Amino acid sequence: MSLPDFQRALSDLVMSPILRAQVAEDASAGLAAYDLSDREHRRLVALARDPGLRTGTLIHRASRLAMLSNTIPRTCRALGPRALKELVHAYWSENPPQSMLYVQEATRFADYVRARLAAGTFEHPFLREMLDTELAILTLAKEGGERVIPFRHDPDAVLQRLDAGQPLDGLEEGEFYLQITALGSGKVAMKAIPAEQGRASLAEP
Repeated sequence: MSLPDFQRALSDLVMSPILRAQVAEDASAGLAAYDLSDREHRRLVALARDPGLRTGTLIHRASRLAMLSNTIPRTCRALGPRALKELVHAYWSENPPQSMLYVQEATRFADYVRARLAAGTFEHPFLREMLDTELAILTLAKEGGERVIPFRHDPDAVLQRLDAGQPLDGLEEGEFYLQITALGSGKVAMKAIPAEQGRASLAEP
């Protein structure tokens, strides 16, 4: 018996609808990466063809989405349902879970999104500044300190609209900066600062 590979294959089937479809259509090819006994192979094929396994996928994805919505809620709201769905589904298909720690998952998602933005395969006018802001909040709340985040839009207007559930349409672009300062006990203070001060802060070694 090869229990570790069977467990890994079962976990992958739950997480990946693509793999599930591959195994259901061509079991030998779909399960070629796993060292399985004949009995384990038959069980996994039967599971891949069982519609009930989709429930496990939904629960798994809901759990991963909750990790993001609880750690970077403004980023999720800025994206909106359609763009968020596009990003998280692509992220999940390329990045199996490695940790159940919320901040680590948010950081991995942010790294994935930044790579997409840098490559030009995804565009969103508010995404980078909101990711940088929320990750800074998470870090500063734990470690203390201060950080300045450059914005393409008025940060007060962006944050107020997101917190009120309002759309971000119509905000003019410009040079803006948001200063985030740790207050202790997991709290931070945020305020917009003049462009000259922001540039000077980011230029400091």
